[in-house]
Amino acid sequence: MVNCPACGSELTRHRNATGIYYACGQCGGRMVSIAQLRRQHTARQVLIDIWQEALADGKHQGRNCPHCGRRMALIELPLTLNGVKLDVCTLCAQIWFDPHEYEYVPHSAAERQPETLHPEVRKAVALAEVQRIREEAADSGAVFEVGLPDSGMHYLMALFGLPVETNSPALKHTPYVTRILAGICILAFALSAMNLGQVVNLLGFIPERWFRLGGLTMVTAFFLHGGVWHLLGNMYFLTVFGDNVEDELGSLRFALLLVAAHLAGMLVHGLFDPNRAIPCVGASAGISGLMAYYAVAFRRIKLGIVIFFQWIRIPAYIFFAFWIMMQLFTAVSQISGFSSVSALAHLGGVAAGLVAVALVRWAKLGDMRRARG
Repeated sequence: MVNCPACGSELTRHRNATGIYYACGQCGGRMVSIAQLRRQHTARQVLIDIWQEALADGKHQGRNCPHCGRRMALIELPLTLNGVKLDVCTLCAQIWFDPHEYEYVPHSAAERQPETLHPEVRKAVALAEVQRIREEAADSGAVFEVGLPDSGMHYLMALFGLPVETNSPALKHTPYVTRILAGICILAFALSAMNLGQVVNLLGFIPERWFRLGGLTMVTAFFLHGGVWHLLGNMYFLTVFGDNVEDELGSLRFALLLVAAHLAGMLVHGLFDPNRAIPCVGASAGISGLMAYYAVAFRRIKLGIVIFFQWIRIPAYIFFAFWIMMQLFTAVSQISGFSSVSALAHLGGVAAGLVAVALVRWAKLGDMRRARG
């Protein structure tokens, strides 16, 4: 499902003689690729101006792209488009037109000669055409896409149950918080490996002793892990999902989301886990919150998995739905005393992540309403 970046309604997919575009039946907006605009005889220099403005630094203040979820560039070209502001996704090479904005796009009568094109602009236009072909292939309507992985390493990771991003949007900022937290977790494990049991008993969260060390163990538990595979699995999920979420939210709000998801996970674990004397450690509650946010905010991203040795690409939200079902099953086993994995902590983190994405969307909707007066 592709939602309108203006009103949130579901966009409908249309095909005409020049290609595929998406339109909103509620507000009248539409999403059109640059390649399709070229085929509709849009003035070439207008498209060049739009593309160059969108690539400029500091432009990514627009709405979220309905295809990749990445923040679009907000540009204004008063000389060519009568002061109309456009949202441009430089990753998908798509332009969002609010109602009646599409009518202001000039056609090729005012077009400059092709020989005036800068080589970098020619390259950008060519890449836009390639992106269009990839987009039409990706939008074939198939939820499960059977094919071949990009590399043998991707297949190997998926074979071990690790999802592989196949079309992740380019990062606009360096994910410092994600990398620092991963580094601290690795360092903490290295320092505690020789006396891991003692360290876990000292700094792990124990449900029957909530306020041990002044409640500090609810925090220190995040940085401790019960073994090498526990650490590697959590760090993989943290770096794969965390960088995009941090890029979307910013470092401060990303850190707040992690803290809220981890504490929510510890709360749910502490309230319902029957093994109240056993320490709980790991970053998975916080990471579960990141996964929930990722699945909603980047639902168009495809993840590669292996099922019966076959490489399959599925949308992030489908993977997340399967993962949630596994956590619910494991939570029942945990409450019954048959599982040592705290799916309860994972579900607590998920709840915090879903609340966070709802709050962010509500805030963005409020900003759009205020901007439109």
